[in-house]
Amino acid sequence: MNNRLRNLLMSLAAFAVLALAPTAAASPDAVVRDCAEDGTLDGSYSEADKRAALGRIPADLDEYSDCRAIIAGGGGGKASANSVGGPAAGTPAAKKAASRRLAKIRAVLRTKARQKREKELGARSVDPRDAGVFRASNTANGMPLQMTLALIALTILALAAGLLALQRRNPAFADAIRRVDLKRFRR
Repeated sequence: MNNRLRNLLMSLAAFAVLALAPTAAASPDAVVRDCAEDGTLDGSYSEADKRAALGRIPADLDEYSDCRAIIAGGGGGKASANSVGGPAAGTPAAKKAASRRLAKIRAVLRTKARQKREKELGARSVDPRDAGVFRASNTANGMPLQMTLALIALTILALAAGLLALQRRNPAFADAIRRVDLKRFRR
């Protein structure tokens, strides 16, 4: 009897875990994960989860994807065309209207994000994503000739000093250098 009760309780616990699994997956984090995977919302999520997900979008995902617009607009891509509702939801006109509406939402969100990122620097507004901010007018990709010649001279001096120190510390090395026949290296 004891084994029977234990098996019954274990099966009830397993059913409870399986019953709670879909509700645990439908969370704001799941909405963000779903959008980050392929840029669309494939699952069906409540409006509360979508609103909460808008506050949990990581900065890099918000910067480099349209997930904010997709979540706010109802799914984007194929899902946004079907989210229009009404009897003519599958018609091409409804799909065009839904895509225009989604494009407007994305444009507004991009504008707000840009305004948030831009900083005022004197009378000029600066966007950190703009490469011109970091470009100096007097920089070049090459090194000046004087600097190149100075580095070559320093390298030659360092090699000469190293050979001189090696000769003084090791007399056998000095003898080996004196015995090198330079005629052998000539053509």
